[in-house]
Amino acid sequence: MSYKDQFDRVRRYLARIENQSRDRTEYEDDFWSFFQNCWHLAHWIENDPTLTASTKGNVWNDVKNSDTIIICRDLANRSKHVTFEPNYQTRMDAQVTQSQIGIEAGGSLQDENVSSARLSYGYTITLHKTGSHKDALRVARKAVKDSAALLKRNGLT
Repeated sequence: MSYKDQFDRVRRYLARIENQSRDRTEYEDDFWSFFQNCWHLAHWIENDPTLTASTKGNVWNDVKNSDTIIICRDLANRSKHVTFEPNYQTRMDAQVTQSQIGIEAGGSLQDENVSSARLSYGYTITLHKTGSHKDALRVARKAVKDSAALLKRNGLT
């Protein structure tokens, strides 16, 4: 497997979290897996023996300069470790601070026949360093775009 396989995995997880009409637990598993896999793309590149040290360094510089990928890093680490280690260097201090579930056209949570309803999940990411809030699905979509641009910029596509 290569970093290209990892990027394909990231895109598959994005497609999964765009499909919200399913069980919440399954959705949340894919939600957290997206951010972990997106962040780990940089590690796949770093450990690829076919890439030069220069390319790897350029990729890490791009990663460090991408607020969106840094948000993925923060969420990936929080999902694996619950909180940050005391010496962890965070730039965004991103955390999912709100989640909501909605029902669209065809039912409500109280209906016996919810099968015709379409579920939607909304997650808000708070960037504690700035106090700003972002929609998690928009962050995920931008992270994939930023990752694709990073790969292209470094001749990896």
